[in-house]
Amino acid sequence: MALNNKYIDLYVRPGTTALQCQNILNKLYRNEMKELVPTYIKKWEKVMHVKVNEFGIKLMKTKWGTCNIESKRIWLNLELDGTLIRTKA
Repeated sequence: MALNNKYIDLYVRPGTTALQCQNILNKLYRNEMKELVPTYIKKWEKVMHVKVNEFGIKLMKTKWGTCNIESKRIWLNLELDGTLIRTKA
């Protein structure tokens, strides 16, 4: 895989399906978010005077994320990753 300013070049074996390619990218995005999100949480906990116990990342069709106030858990949409990478807290 190679990254440049506009594209990700994904090199896979011949016969790899589009679904398999998407799964590879989703795994990459998820790992990237797991590294980036704690920085954002730390920043916004201070601003909002709240504490987040845990966060998760999942693919959502219509939301950017959800939160559960009682368990202090945040779920973020996997597809936010492109935005997070570009802005870097």
